[in-house]
Amino acid sequence: MCTPNAPIRSDHSVADVLTRWPQTAQVFVAHRMACVGCPVASFETLGQVAQAYELEEAHLLHLLERSIDAAATLEAGALA
Repeated sequence: MCTPNAPIRSDHSVADVLTRWPQTAQVFVAHRMACVGCPVASFETLGQVAQAYELEEAHLLHLLERSIDAAATLEAGALA
């Protein structure tokens, strides 16, 4: 689901995802991916990273979306 105006896609760079949705860092860390703080994160896409770490691309996107959605739900609850 993510934000209605910008769903996450496999062609997003890792750096763009981490900048726009910082809460996704936990997904990369939980899967022992060295993406957080990696100097190549600006150039690598989520699709490339999924392949490099031998993860199914759809699964990685799903996990990232869940992370984004969970944070949005918490934020909405805090504002209510």
